[in-house]
Amino acid sequence: MTFRIPNQFKKDLSLDEAINVVVQNGNLLTGMEEIDKAWDRHNADQDLFGSDWDFFLEYALEVNAYNKVFEAGHKLFFGK
Repeated sequence: MTFRIPNQFKKDLSLDEAINVVVQNGNLLTGMEEIDKAWDRHNADQDLFGSDWDFFLEYALEVNAYNKVFEAGHKLFFGK
């Protein structure tokens, strides 16, 4: 799953930049899971964000990095 990021929050990152943003404690998968959990918390109303706009305002860099890493991994494993 990739994030559907509003155009105002889209950022162009290299894969290396994206990995550096996503990695947590040396683990890429853990970082991706944490970004995904932040979105889940937002959708469950357990977070401080009142709207998707507010979420993307706070997490723009992270979700752009997540998408870049996800797309690169998808190409690596599935060739598309």
